[in-house]
Amino acid sequence: MTFTGFIGTVCMFPMRAIIAASVALPTGYRLEWGGQFENQQRASARLVVYGQSFGGAAVVKLARQLKELGVPVLLTVQVDSVGRGDKVIPSNVRRAANLFQRDGPIIKGEREIRAEDPNKTTIVGNFKFDYEGKEIDLSEVSWLKRLFQAAHTKMDHDPEVWALVEKLILEAIPAR
Repeated sequence: MTFTGFIGTVCMFPMRAIIAASVALPTGYRLEWGGQFENQQRASARLVVYGQSFGGAAVVKLARQLKELGVPVLLTVQVDSVGRGDKVIPSNVRRAANLFQRDGPIIKGEREIRAEDPNKTTIVGNFKFDYEGKEIDLSEVSWLKRLFQAAHTKMDHDPEVWALVEKLILEAIPAR
């Protein structure tokens, strides 16, 4: 399975989901959310946003847009992020992690992320993965990617990377 350039979210808006599942509206009617309730929903949002490659850069861009809306983010995870402006994590993000490699001749992930406001954002880590000589099954990957993007593609297919992403997400989501 390839995750190249993806962005994923884990999002929970409990009240909206509960109401949508339990209220049947007549045809032509809809619910609108606004005012104080919407502000409370934004403030209580529990978002985890993660992405790989260009999706890693999109994670930071999305977090900035959510900041403008007053929406907090529990965790951002960038995996071998490539793009502009993906180094500084906005202050609405509680925790952020960066997984990267520097072995590729062309594509190298962002080395280090930092918090816009260290009092509000904890950088969980800048985790470097080394693919020099590391065997990762790339049998389903095109020869072009194996030749020109080997390290970046290995990171995409590395079970250790995705196990760490899963661990970080599970640690960020509060137990119910």
